[in-house]
Amino acid sequence: MRNRLPGILLKGLLWVLGALALAVGALLGVNAYDEPLSTEAKALLVMPQRPAASERNGYVDRLGLAAPEGMTPHEAGLKVLAALRAQDEAGFKRTKEWGTTFKLSEVKIDKQMRFYAVGVKSVLEQALGIPELAQLVTKHELPLARYRAMREKPEYVDLYYPTRPDSLLLPGILNLQQLAFLAAAAKAFAGDLEGAVRELEQENAFHRKAAAGSPNVTQKMIAASSLQRNALFISDVVRSNPDALARFLPRLEALVRPLSAAEADMAKVLHSDAATWALALQKTDALVTMVTDLDPHWWNGMPSLFYRPRETVNLFAARSAQMRKVGDVPATQYLKAADEAVAQAHALSPRGPASQLVNPVGRGIVESFSEPEAFGTLTYVGRVHDTQGLLALVALQIGLRAASATTPEAIVAALAGPLGKERPDPYSGRPMTFDPKTNSLGFESQSKSSTDLVALKKRFGGRVAIAL
Repeated sequence: MRNRLPGILLKGLLWVLGALALAVGALLGVNAYDEPLSTEAKALLVMPQRPAASERNGYVDRLGLAAPEGMTPHEAGLKVLAALRAQDEAGFKRTKEWGTTFKLSEVKIDKQMRFYAVGVKSVLEQALGIPELAQLVTKHELPLARYRAMREKPEYVDLYYPTRPDSLLLPGILNLQQLAFLAAAAKAFAGDLEGAVRELEQENAFHRKAAAGSPNVTQKMIAASSLQRNALFISDVVRSNPDALARFLPRLEALVRPLSAAEADMAKVLHSDAATWALALQKTDALVTMVTDLDPHWWNGMPSLFYRPRETVNLFAARSAQMRKVGDVPATQYLKAADEAVAQAHALSPRGPASQLVNPVGRGIVESFSEPEAFGTLTYVGRVHDTQGLLALVALQIGLRAASATTPEAIVAALAGPLGKERPDPYSGRPMTFDPKTNSLGFESQSKSSTDLVALKKRFGGRVAIAL
């Protein structure tokens, strides 16, 4: 018996290894087959045609605002745009020369000018804390002049649509927006209210143009956040010197009008963004940045064994369609629609053992994409609703000033009347709330997004609010 034991153990080991090899072979065999693309997925994979670069388009100049002497921002911007697009081409490798190109867009701003903190205290209070403000603005004359020239271009249309999740995106233009705010503040402090208001008008017109022209969620959200900051700055200006600004109130109120259909676009921009991700899901070499931080040289050989790109895109297209429906409902139905969309998207996933064996990489990726924060779909929709609400708040503040409603009693009466009904809470449809303890107007944001208004919520007890 003792002599037969090694033979029995060997046979058992061989049987286990054979069963394991059979299981692995079955797993590989199952995942070697991929299903055809669905009609919904095919429609999603049609990317919008990129417009050609033009002298009319300020986006190109924005890419080259740090152009050296002897080169215009437009010329530098074309170089940066080419570098952005190159990274999405097959076989692309990042080089030192490629990375150096992006310095053409890195506008240097003195650290004393980087002051802006939303909701902490007013912009003007922060500006007052900057020594020799007028001299600092003058010191930044060149970038400010280039920024203003870019704002005046008749178009601002984003020309770069990334098709890989690891594609480099340039940061927003917050520093330049802050520079414009400081220029306006310096004019206001010097008594040039006309010049300050004109600066705000030009700044606001630019960001609305950017919101209307941006074809992807990331740029659209940057534009929405910029308009939020514009509104808060206008609110600060109105509160700081209401008597001197009385004759400017109609012009300031025009700046906080509701977003237009193009500025608040849902269907087109959400479809464009989903198309970008659908294209990325077809590129197995791009998956490494989505699911792991392992060495790409090791990882890139694995997805083809356990990844079915067409099934993944089909599942993503079906789930994305559910999430994008939230953009079709008004803000008053946003929270309910968002919760239902997440539940419906998760319900589309296969359940049971097959979900662990068939296309485990692809199904795992898409499962994570159905979370509320995934892909920016619900984040973007919420940010648009929050922006509309903040614009309505500041318009209401201006309306109260114009009507000389400054006491708590007068404010409550005005909110119950036509003025309050014209600018309601976007999520409830009821009048905005007035808190006499903080002397603030606000609304309860139902947005699932993490926006620039978080500081306001902390300051005003969870409400998106402005001080009167």
